[in-house]
Amino acid sequence: MDGRLAAFDAALAEAQGRANRAREDAANVEAPDMEALVGALASAKEAHTTAHDAATLTEAIAKDLEGEVTRAQAAQRVVDAAVERQTRILKLANLARGVQRGGDVPRISFQSYVLARVLDQVLDAATQRLLKVSQGRYEVRRRLEARSRVGQAGLDIEILDRYTGQARDARTLSGGESFQASLSLAFGLSDVVQQHVGGVHLDCIFVDEGFGSLDPEALEHALQMLKELQVNGRLVGIISHVGDLRQHIDARLTLTK
Repeated sequence: MDGRLAAFDAALAEAQGRANRAREDAANVEAPDMEALVGALASAKEAHTTAHDAATLTEAIAKDLEGEVTRAQAAQRVVDAAVERQTRILKLANLARGVQRGGDVPRISFQSYVLARVLDQVLDAATQRLLKVSQGRYEVRRRLEARSRVGQAGLDIEILDRYTGQARDARTLSGGESFQASLSLAFGLSDVVQQHVGGVHLDCIFVDEGFGSLDPEALEHALQMLKELQVNGRLVGIISHVGDLRQHIDARLTLTK
């Protein structure tokens, strides 16, 4: 018993010592303002709630913006596809209108291109006749280049002089040569028209003047061309004041003042 009392007294003394030291340590410590701490805690909780709400709103806005970005990207793809299609169509339209620039593409409209294909046939037929009346010298062909850098190519006509091997403008032909080329073109056109339009036959052809500009040899070749047409079943009428034609024309009408 005595031993336990002694142990108790020792423990009590030690506890009292710790309590005394704690009182001494706490004597210099200022007591906290609990009311202020409670207010600060409430403010912190309110700020946390506000921040949480703002974060939630920001996440919702971010999701909406992601949706807008997705829709904008889809719309941009549609716009890009439309622009690409417009570019192709515009390029094709410019090419069809003959305003395409650059490269080796000739400046020729689609309409002129189609007409040029038919014109080539007319010129081929005309050349066969022009070679005869010009004694193998001239052939008529389509000019492939434009006359100027801003002009269109396709339907201009030039003359190839086989004697010189050089092409020349059709406007440089003499009066007699122009008549021969015009006559050949007219007959070439009539041949092509009959080939393209089934059932159409040009039975009558009238030639008005031009014979006076021909020398005797060229006149003989021109009349031979007309006679060949007559042999093929066409009625050829000549309107002229050249007296030398009378001996070549059996049926004629003479007008006098």
